[in-house]
Amino acid sequence: MLNNYKQIKILNINEFAVYSKKRNCYSKIADFINASNSTNKKICIIYGLLGSGKTILLQQAAQEITAKGFKCLYLVCSDEYENIKTYRKNNSKYILESDELFTILDYADKENYDYICIDEITLTKYFLESTFNAIVYYCTKKWKLKFIITGSYSYSFTLLANNLLEIDDTRLTDIAELIPTSHIPFTEYTYLLGKESDDYIRFGGTLLENSPYLDSSTTNEYINEAVIKNILRSINETENFDKYALTLWYPEEDIALIIQQCLNNVSQNFLSDILKANGILNIFKQNRICTEIRKDDVELIQKALENIGLVLSIPQSSSHEKSIQILSHPGMLYYYTTTQLNLLINNENDVKLQQLGIKDKDTFVKGINNQIKSEIAKIFSL
Repeated sequence: MLNNYKQIKILNINEFAVYSKKRNCYSKIADFINASNSTNKKICIIYGLLGSGKTILLQQAAQEITAKGFKCLYLVCSDEYENIKTYRKNNSKYILESDELFTILDYADKENYDYICIDEITLTKYFLESTFNAIVYYCTKKWKLKFIITGSYSYSFTLLANNLLEIDDTRLTDIAELIPTSHIPFTEYTYLLGKESDDYIRFGGTLLENSPYLDSSTTNEYINEAVIKNILRSINETENFDKYALTLWYPEEDIALIIQQCLNNVSQNFLSDILKANGILNIFKQNRICTEIRKDDVELIQKALENIGLVLSIPQSSSHEKSIQILSHPGMLYYYTTTQLNLLINNENDVKLQQLGIKDKDTFVKGINNQIKSEIAKIFSL
């Protein structure tokens, strides 16, 4: 029998709630479960931003696995960085979560388990160096065990896929099926939550019961946790083996500012196109934050936002036009653009607004708001 561990929790799959509705990407998880043991794909990685349904997908997979008669162990990782702080404060001995995992996997191997499901594995310290190595070892050396894992610090998986970490010359894509969850189309949103198009436009992007895009406080809280902390924590994990890790060269506060600037710029460009269609040109001042971060590294941060599925490139109807970038969460896009619109109008004096042809602020803002909704609906094909 397994002992109770301090960091990793072992849950009883039979106690999980039954969710009859599944995300579209679940079919790929089912394919992984049903695949022959001879396949090289021994790891299924469900990754995406906070609130995109990863845990429920994992629980549904575990239920299907046990229903098919396979032995499955379900583990949940805790935030090891927070655990270490607590242990240091209490002057108590700390055992690394990866060491606990090795012990559990030894047990699973001896007891002939078929599958290991691990929720929020990127919360573990040394995930890229140690925890993931343990998984690769057991699925490449033992061959019997197959893994389905999730992680909200999803940029870590991009770093793995980009070969910043290599294990026995094995590439991540050789042994793993990667399933992104960050973008939730309207059809899935309304199917899973029973909500309408206006809710999707204003609040969509996650499957959380309460949308994070209700106001500035909840939006900033979500962005800090799901985006900024995601990228920073993932880069932190590479410091021991990548001398070019951004967190070794720049203050985290500067990197966070650049992330915010990138999000602002994407939504500002979206709003600028709508204003141009109304004859209002060049109203935005260049949004540039003064930091010491090099242009190449700013581009790396911009690419990270694409890698985690938050920034999408949408092709234009004409082959001569460049693709446009938008935020994959309509609720975040709507929040940013409407906030920028209100700031823009309120910061301009009445004379300047008259020169721009804006006679009544409220009427203008209401009209642009409706156009923002219409453009979001068009982009997301509502």
